[in-house]
Amino acid sequence: MTDKKGHTMKQDRAKLRHAVASAGSGSGGDRGGSKEPTQAYSKVRRGERRSDNEDIRTKTNRHGPKPEIMLNIWLQTKEGLVFGVGRAELLDKIEACGSLRKAAEEMCMSYRAAWGKIKKTEEVLGFKLIEKEKGNKTGFRLTEAGRVLKTNYREWYRAVETEALRKARKLFPWTMTTGGKKATTHRVSEQDHRKC
Repeated sequence: MTDKKGHTMKQDRAKLRHAVASAGSGSGGDRGGSKEPTQAYSKVRRGERRSDNEDIRTKTNRHGPKPEIMLNIWLQTKEGLVFGVGRAELLDKIEACGSLRKAAEEMCMSYRAAWGKIKKTEEVLGFKLIEKEKGNKTGFRLTEAGRVLKTNYREWYRAVETEALRKARKLFPWTMTTGGKKATTHRVSEQDHRKC
C-alpha cells in the first residue's frame, strides 16, 4: 500500500523499527543517541496525528517488550450493553454450577445484579437465556438460544481479535500476542483485579 507521498507501509514499518530501536539502544542518528522516540514515531507515520504517547520510549529491539492485545468488545443498544465477555462468563458459570446464585458468587457479584443482567439481555433480545432446571427449585440451565448466543459471540470475538493481531503486526515493530482463550472467557477490567 502506498500513500500520497509515495511511502509504502512496508517502508514505514522498517523506519519505525529502526528509529525506535536506535533511540532505545542509545545509538540513534544524534551523537548522544538522545533523539526522542516519540518524535521519530510521529515522523514515520506520515499523514496521521502526531503521537505524544510516552510508552513509545520503551526500548524496542530483540530484547524488547512483547505487547499483548487486549480487547473488550460487546453488543449494545441505546439502552446500554446487551451482551459481552461478562455476560458470556456468567452463562458459563450458570452452566457449570447449575445455579444462578452460585454463579454470581463465583463472579463476585450479588444475585440481584446477576439476575438483572440476564433479564435485561432477555428483554432486549426477545428470548430466554436461562430456564429453571426441572426438579430443582433453585437450579437454572441455559436455553438452546442462550447457548448459541454465547458460542456465536465468542466466535465473533476471536475473528475480531485475529484481525486486530494481523493489523498490529503490520503497524508496530513489536512481537504481538493475544490473550487467547482467556480473553473470551474472562472480563478484562480494573474491577476484575479487586478481591470479592
